[in-house]
Amino acid sequence: MLEIRNLNFNYENKKVLTNVSFNLDKGIKALVAPNGAGKTTLLNCISQKLSAKGNIMIDGKDFNNREILKHLTFLGDHTILDREMTLYDYLNYIAKIYGISKNKIKEIMDLTDVSHFCNDKIKTYSLGMKNRSMIALSILPDTKFVLLDEPLSGLDPGSVKKMKSLLLKLAETKGIILSSHILDDVNDLTEDILFLKDGEIIEYHSYALDSLKLITDNDLKAIDLLKSKDLLKIGNELIISNKNLNDVLGILVENNIEISSILNLRDSLKNEYFEMFT
Repeated sequence: MLEIRNLNFNYENKKVLTNVSFNLDKGIKALVAPNGAGKTTLLNCISQKLSAKGNIMIDGKDFNNREILKHLTFLGDHTILDREMTLYDYLNYIAKIYGISKNKIKEIMDLTDVSHFCNDKIKTYSLGMKNRSMIALSILPDTKFVLLDEPLSGLDPGSVKKMKSLLLKLAETKGIILSSHILDDVNDLTEDILFLKDGEIIEYHSYALDSLKLITDNDLKAIDLLKSKDLLKIGNELIISNKNLNDVLGILVENNIEISSILNLRDSLKNEYFEMFT
């Protein structure tokens, strides 16, 4: 468990982060805010690249130094890469530090689709190639937690689809914090949102992943029926998973409950974002 408690950071006497607190176990949390709101600063503080006041704990142990990098990976953006080196040089360097085999390097290169350019110098890479390189470098050490700063920006649609599949697979065993302001990408990856506004974290559950909201002529009865069948995504609202729609419709019809509308919650995160930041 990664626990962030009352994290505060000032820059030139200006408050950037104020009492930031949240937990992360497995899965993906999206850090969402407009550009310049402090998303990268927060990731730098968690990874100890910047010194902040507060507590950063992993499995109950408090970290206030770079020892945290044995359990957590954050490499920032691609500007840290030496343009004259190759990605394979970097992967080999990290592998030696962590005692990782060449077979593991190949596995990571295949997963992130970097094999065809990994021996070229980084100065020849496109933005998308650099982003894929950063993801490969981030997951090679196989730490419990991975911080990713705008990992999908600059990728073509095919690469975005592959990266999303990879991130969802990684989230089965790792905790991932992913910063982004691209709400459609966030919707595809997680319902657990950390809005960063005025230096403070506002946790939000979007219920946007494959979610539908039903409106019926007897919502209370419908909620009780579906709750008893464990078909509600939250306890007291008619929000269901799209994959369960046929089962839900069957139950409601059997109990003479009429559905007046079915709403796709795909835009719920966008609506919340615009209310918060505009």
